[in-house]
Amino acid sequence: MFRNPFSSPTSKLSLEDVLELANKYMENAREDSDPRKALKLTNNAKSLMKDAEKIYIAKKVKDPILGDGIANSYHELRKLFDKLGCHDKAQESHGKAVKWGYVCVVSQYDDTLQPAEMNKSAHQLPSPPADAQDVTLIKVNSYVSVPKEDVGQIPRNHFEQNIAPPVAEYTLPDIGERFNKTTQLAYCLSLLNPSLISKEQLDKNEFDWVQARVDDPDEKNRLQTMATDLIRAFVRDELKNLDVVAEVVTLAPVLDQDDFVKLLQVFVNEVNRSILLKTHLLGGLAQLIRNAPQGYIDEDDLVKILDLLNTRLKDTHKQSTQHIYRLAQTISRVLDSMVDSQVEGLSRELLREPLSDYLKELQKSSDPYLVYQTAYAYQALLYVSNDESILQSMMRRTGKVVQGISGVISAVKALNVVDLIEDLQSIQDGLVGVENVIQLVSDTYEDTKRLAEGGEELIESLKEGFNFTRKSSWYPALRGLDSLLQEGRFIEFEKLIREAPCWHNPTFQWGVCQRLGEISSNPFWDLNTRKSAVAFLVDLYNDDLRWGCQPYIKQWILDILNQLTQSTQDIITDDTQRLLQELANGGPNKVASHEGAEKDHTTPYPTMLIPPSQGSQLLNRVQNKADVETPLSQLKRERLKDRGGDVYISPRAKANLRAKDDFDLTSKVEEFLESEKKVFLILGDSGAGKSTFNRTLEINLWDKYNADGRIPLFVSLPTIEKLERDMIAERLRQANFTENQIRELKLHREFILICDGYDEIQGTQNLYITNQLNKPGGWQVQMLISCRTEYNGSDYVDCFQPAERNNGGDTDLLQEARIMPFNKDQIQEYIDQYVSLRKPTWRSEDYLQALKQIPNLQDLVKNPFLLKLALEVLPRLLNTNSKFSTARITRLNLYDEFVAQWIERGKRRLGEMDLSPRDKEALSQMTEFKEHGIMYLKELVTAIYENQDGKPIVKYSVHRDRKTWKEEFFNDRDGRNLLREAIPLTRNDYEYQFIHKSVLEYGLALAVYDPNDHNEDTEPRSAGSRRESTSSILSFEQLQTGNTATTAENVLLNSPLGKRNLVHEQSVLQFLAERVKQQPVFKDQLYSIIEQSKTDKSVRTASANAITILVRAGVQFHGADLRNIKIPRADLSFGVFDSAQLEGADLRKTNLRNVWMRHANLRGAQMTGVRFGELPLLREDNRVFCCTFSPDGKMFAVGLAYGNIGLYETSSWDK
Repeated sequence: MFRNPFSSPTSKLSLEDVLELANKYMENAREDSDPRKALKLTNNAKSLMKDAEKIYIAKKVKDPILGDGIANSYHELRKLFDKLGCHDKAQESHGKAVKWGYVCVVSQYDDTLQPAEMNKSAHQLPSPPADAQDVTLIKVNSYVSVPKEDVGQIPRNHFEQNIAPPVAEYTLPDIGERFNKTTQLAYCLSLLNPSLISKEQLDKNEFDWVQARVDDPDEKNRLQTMATDLIRAFVRDELKNLDVVAEVVTLAPVLDQDDFVKLLQVFVNEVNRSILLKTHLLGGLAQLIRNAPQGYIDEDDLVKILDLLNTRLKDTHKQSTQHIYRLAQTISRVLDSMVDSQVEGLSRELLREPLSDYLKELQKSSDPYLVYQTAYAYQALLYVSNDESILQSMMRRTGKVVQGISGVISAVKALNVVDLIEDLQSIQDGLVGVENVIQLVSDTYEDTKRLAEGGEELIESLKEGFNFTRKSSWYPALRGLDSLLQEGRFIEFEKLIREAPCWHNPTFQWGVCQRLGEISSNPFWDLNTRKSAVAFLVDLYNDDLRWGCQPYIKQWILDILNQLTQSTQDIITDDTQRLLQELANGGPNKVASHEGAEKDHTTPYPTMLIPPSQGSQLLNRVQNKADVETPLSQLKRERLKDRGGDVYISPRAKANLRAKDDFDLTSKVEEFLESEKKVFLILGDSGAGKSTFNRTLEINLWDKYNADGRIPLFVSLPTIEKLERDMIAERLRQANFTENQIRELKLHREFILICDGYDEIQGTQNLYITNQLNKPGGWQVQMLISCRTEYNGSDYVDCFQPAERNNGGDTDLLQEARIMPFNKDQIQEYIDQYVSLRKPTWRSEDYLQALKQIPNLQDLVKNPFLLKLALEVLPRLLNTNSKFSTARITRLNLYDEFVAQWIERGKRRLGEMDLSPRDKEALSQMTEFKEHGIMYLKELVTAIYENQDGKPIVKYSVHRDRKTWKEEFFNDRDGRNLLREAIPLTRNDYEYQFIHKSVLEYGLALAVYDPNDHNEDTEPRSAGSRRESTSSILSFEQLQTGNTATTAENVLLNSPLGKRNLVHEQSVLQFLAERVKQQPVFKDQLYSIIEQSKTDKSVRTASANAITILVRAGVQFHGADLRNIKIPRADLSFGVFDSAQLEGADLRKTNLRNVWMRHANLRGAQMTGVRFGELPLLREDNRVFCCTFSPDGKMFAVGLAYGNIGLYETSSWDK
């Protein structure tokens, strides 16, 4: 394990025989392939070498040749121990070799030891000078640390600067202000404690804050009282889980002594009375003792705690090694404190010996983690003075009772004092170079130096005593490292690691790795320091020539690195993962070791005693703060549960349509979130991916969320009833937050508000202003809001500007981006992801070929949602063997096929389900299931537009909505539940909505005109034959062909076409415009409705919709007879009405932007509220000096030259 077995067999052979036998053992060791057998043979050779030394010293005549033989043999012994990884023994053998006449010669050609016969006479005794100890250590470092190929190279230092100890810095609160985290309270209390942070270390902001508390003792007392109350809250806490333990331990260094002792007592009592030992309580106790200010723990208290832990250790013998490990770890911290406090008089019989014996037993464990911690505890125990001297210890071990100094001298007359001094000196050798870093507490050896004589029984007793129980230099070296870390002295920290005499000792290296692991996993150290610690670990892993190749050390390093990669929120995770991958590619040995770690990379022993505090449960109780993190965690789980499983391509966008360059939208939003801007407006066409982007952004923000950080909140605007005043609060109520929690969040937290679907609420209110966002006492947010491009008018910015322009607000607080259509690379990437994820019958190559060859399809699928529909329906519409170039596919075709395919899949899914007898009967009755599904879809969509103005989300409660329109569609009678399952409708608790708003809009267009609802035999003649007739263009009267036409028109008039103005439903108009191009019958019916409006004003809504659809479909009305038509609110923009007869037409509030009306007759037309998109042009013969509107806006007066006045009616602009 971590100790060297010590044995010294006696021998009656000659010196030559002993040396020959030792060399024989070493020869056999070199040849043996079993490392364990080789080590045993080498240890036997070492024992023979000690006998050889005794024989040589006993000789009256010293033979220098035999002395050289001893030196040579020790040199060979050194190389064997090095080869076997026993560097401690190798160093010891090297010292012996130097003592017996070898010198260390290091050059670029040779790094071996060579005999120094020419430097001494034949009569010189080959013993080192009095100061050889330091020389030996220097030479040991030379030959071990500088391999031949690296002579002259200086190892690169990983830590380049000293920094302040880790302190979590937070915003300093104002007087009386509430604290956000316990670590913030600890930070503030540390500023008020000069023994922790001096005035010189404070920056100006901290200094001013401290000075204000000095001038206001009540505020300072408030902070200290809060810390005391927090401890009381911990005492009252029944569970005392890991989070509250980590929280309360954070305060340890800043508590006053009374509070600290009270907290320490709580931990001790919990450990004492717990039937089932809680490892996190042990870790908390250990951390508390480690962080204890000097003098806070009495020596007697430390002894009592040690006694308690010793008792629990024995009681825990049959429990898991994790419990034992934690106990050993806590015992180590207690012993460390006892060493630091120079506790004396520890009872040997009652405490020291029982604990020592049990630790010896634990060192037999096969668990290297436990063995190290046990060895560390044992070494700490050795450095605590007990109630007997070393001389008493020796006498006790030999069974002798010595009375006074004369008795001592009498007892040791036969003792060869050289061996005694040598064994004792070996302890001191290990401590050279450390005493300047750490104050060592050690037993004095002066008593033993006075021993002049002794016997064989006494020396064997000493060897036994210093076999396992002798002090090793690695313990004080590790304590020195701890002291340097507490002060942030990383340069000296690394120097001690590299230059300590025990740097090669595996136990020391294990402890170094543990400390580097603590640094790298502690988020309170700065990032560069943590990365340096990780790099040092990698160096220890890779550099076998420097640090050796102990497999369990490498495994420990891999365990530490793997622990660092387990956090999803730590910024160092990615770097560590990359380094681990590099280690995996570092060669056969590295790969094998790395793969071994990957198979079982988790260790039950974390790198830190207690993880850094992330919660503030106790502080919240003290401040009566509502618990918001629990419901936030629930909200996070709900929002993340549907992550993945769908194709996602990050969209590209432009600042506006005129911008030349585009950018990655995700990156631009990340920049916005780091800026001072308040609103980010995302514009895009239907299906451009606005909602998908918003949901993905929310998921990414939740992944990065930390307690007390900014909260990502996705708000589907159509689901909120009180949008103008209470938008955020209502969304939180939907997520089951209480009013107290909502108030807490409003007053003390910040949000990233993601508002989706502004166009779907069909309003013009500025939600930022009406909700009073970022006002004092209001919600503190950065808002992202999405809206369809076509929804916006010329003054759309006023709906999103976070400051009112008239009040002189800052207009730079708004940023906007317009999502661009997919480019070829994005389409390719989307298809590849889709094929990989969905495994369709087509390959990526098949899709790409279809998109390339089918006319206009590639332009169509630049829209992400249409691309998704195309990928789903193309394999059904086309065969890969067919000629793609002859296919004609439009947006409408994609939706027709998509909805039909979805319903058919739904029917198959229902057939595979275990339905109730009633549902089975209902399903069997619907023989034409697809037609039933489409009819249900059209009726539901029509009802949504009629009853809730097209808002896409329907909230249905069985009890609340009884006898309402919703019951007809959402009850479970007559197979309604089966139809809901089959159509593209989703459900979230009590909310229903179509999978995409465009499906809702398609449904409305289908409700206006469904080709399957019209019998081809009874429809009027095709429009193709009529286009040859001039009269058909100039008059609609000839389209009235009797009862058949009238029946078809009545169907349209009873549809949404006749009941709802569709002018602003841009997506619906696009579907219907495509239907006009595909269905001439539909076109004829729209003509007939416009003609009917001449004499029947009740159809004016349908007429306005009809002419809007026809204009959108590209139908031209050149020279058309449109006299007396009634089309108020119609959208004729970009239409062609040259020479059209519009005399007496009702054109009120129509949109005539960019319309062609050359030579059109508008005499007598009603034109109130007409929008041309430009100012009207009035021609006057004389110069105009002034003009004005009448108070009611109906008249327009113009002041002309010569005192003339011109008057115009604004409804018609007639003079």
